[in-house]
Formats: sequence, C-alpha cells, structure tokens
Amino acid sequence: MNKKYSVDEALTEMMTIKNLLIIIATTICFAVLGLFLRGKGTTTTSYNAISKLQVTQYDANDKVMTFSSNDPAFLNTYLENLKNNKTQKAVKQELANKKLKFSVDKIDSMVSFEVIPQTTLLKLKVSGDTKKNVKLVSQAYDKVALEQYKKDMETGSVKVVDFNQSTSTTTQRMSAKKAVFFASVLGLFLSAGLIFVRKYFNQKIMSRSFIESRTATNVIADASDLENAATELITRIKDTHQVVGVNANDTQQIALITDIANQLKEWQFNVKLVDAKEAFLKDAMMIPENEDQLIFVIGDVQKPTEKLALSSVDAMLAVVQTKVTTKDELLNLIKFTKDATIPFIGSLYLK
Repeated sequence: MNKKYSVDEALTEMMTIKNLLIIIATTICFAVLGLFLRGKGTTTTSYNAISKLQVTQYDANDKVMTFSSNDPAFLNTYLENLKNNKTQKAVKQELANKKLKFSVDKIDSMVSFEVIPQTTLLKLKVSGDTKKNVKLVSQAYDKVALEQYKKDMETGSVKVVDFNQSTSTTTQRMSAKKAVFFASVLGLFLSAGLIFVRKYFNQKIMSRSFIESRTATNVIADASDLENAATELITRIKDTHQVVGVNANDTQQIALITDIANQLKEWQFNVKLVDAKEAFLKDAMMIPENEDQLIFVIGDVQKPTEKLALSSVDAMLAVVQTKVTTKDELLNLIKFTKDATIPFIGSLYLK
C-alpha cells in the first residue's frame, strides 16, 4: 500500500509525552486567556430620549378633571391608542417625510410607554443605537401623540412638559465557567489539530511502522544489532550474492553500511562499496559476475545511467533512518525495483 499519508500513523505519532504536554499547556493558556477576555466583556451604547406628556381633560363646565389612581381609565385609554398599529403607521409616515425609513416593527421595538403613578403624566421612552434616529423617532411620536389626542378626546389637552436625552453604556460578560470551558476547548482542538496536521503531512519517516504497513515491505533488522543485520542480509540474499544496491544518503547511514561491509569481510565475503554518483563509471562500469561478491551502492540513485546499470542487480535493499529518510525516497526506490523487476529484500532500520 504505497500511501504516504495515514490518519492512523499521524494519530500514533502525535501521542507522545511531549505532544501531550504541549496540548495541556496550550489548553491551560487558552483557559487563562478566556478568563482575561471575559473580564473585559463587550460594551454596547444605547441612546435614549424621554418625553413626558401631560394629559388634561375638562368637564362640562370646562373645569379641569382630576384622575383617581384607582381608576386610571382615561389615561390608559389614551395610552393604548398611542400603542396601536394606526398610531405607529402615522409615526412611520412622519419619519418617511424626514427621509428615515423605519418599519412598524422597528418603531414598536424602540418605543415604550409608562403611566407615572399619582399624576396625569405619560412617559414616552425611545431607545436605539443611533442618537440621531432616536431623536427623530421621539419627535415624530410626540407630534403624532398630540394629534391623536385631538382625534380621540372631545375635550381637554395634551402637551409635552419635559424632554431629555441620555446615553447608557452596558457591559455584557460571559460567565467565568463558560469562558474557561469554551476557551479550553478551543485551545485543545487548536493545539491537537495543528500537531495532527504537522504529523500527517510530515515527509520524514518517523517509525518502522511506515516501512512495514504503508510500503508492504519488511524490516530486515534494526541496525543497532550489527551482527544480526549482517546475518539477516546474507540469509535473505542466500546464494545470489552478486550485487545489492543500497539507498543511503546520510553519513550515519553510510557508516552503518561500512560497518556491515567490514563484518561481512570478516566472514570472508568479497565486499565493495561504490558511491552512487560514481557508480558504474570507468572501472566500475562492469558489474562483476562473481556470485560471492557483494557491492553496496551508497547514495540516492537518481541518474538514468545509474538506474540502467542497476537494472541487472540481483536484489536491492534500503537503509532507513528515522527523521532523516523521507517517504518519497523509500517509495521511489521501491517503485524503481518494481519497474526494473528487481527483488526488494527489505530495509535496514536505523533509529
């Protein structure tokens, strides 16, 4: 299965003590940050305009009538008339004359009424987030309220006795528990997500599991056991010892191959090391046909001439060094062996 990227491998690689500590630390930092930002909160400013309307009614003798607080029917009737849809449409038209287009629902949401106890006063309050609009709505409602009274009541009068504007500021804060919870969750998913993406798209081979599961090839042996690695190598090559090409491009990898070559020489094997950049040139051009000879080709085989020369070897192996060898290097070597129908006997794994 020649897949470079695997969710399972990324999850496995990210589950280290170091990464877990990073995730925990990030989560705690975000929790503290959430608590700090919660302290500031979000501030909103509201503009208010309050008008007080004095309502007066006369009796048959043109004398001013007083209203009992226990029977405020007159004021409440007038108040309900100011709240109805007909009045709000009149306010809407008045605003339209001033080039301000508001819906009836918008006007209704901005305006509130209140009867001031023990008085003949009505309080009309207009609130909004724009000072100019609040003032225009208030003025329009005052004007319509005066005209509405003349239509509804046969006697008496209504007048604006007070008008003032104010600004109120409110700060909304999320509860401390919610702020800490949501900030912690954000920190957890952000840190874990970034680590996962980094591991998922990492080109370096981080463990032998990539060799075994993603490339469907075997790990011959861990290179930490030099003698075992040399034994396994001979066992897999068996009687065809002519040439083994080795993909190695790091000093530590080359040192490993040198140590294995020395071990094989002690076992009376004729071993030769050839650099890939100089492989099969001049004297090295002819590949020996001695079955007892092992030739290690050191370096990443890329040039067409090198690939052509290597197409006649008996078998090939790769040296994989964790955090150094890339996935592309190993996959390209395996592809080359398949295209050239060369047996790929596996990988020497170097931690």
